[in-house]
Amino acid sequence: MKKVWPNDEKSVSRNPPESQRMFSLIKVGLLLSIVFMVLLYRNAIDEQSIHA
Repeated sequence: MKKVWPNDEKSVSRNPPESQRMFSLIKVGLLLSIVFMVLLYRNAIDEQSIHA
């Protein structure tokens, strides 16, 4: 088991970069979409306040 463990660690450490990259891309996408939604929401509120 002890001899197998290092190999498992290597294979596990080899995989994360790709999944972390995907995760970070998803995070950035979510952040951008949230910011975009907030900006649109603000614009809508501004338009309503201008009309009112």
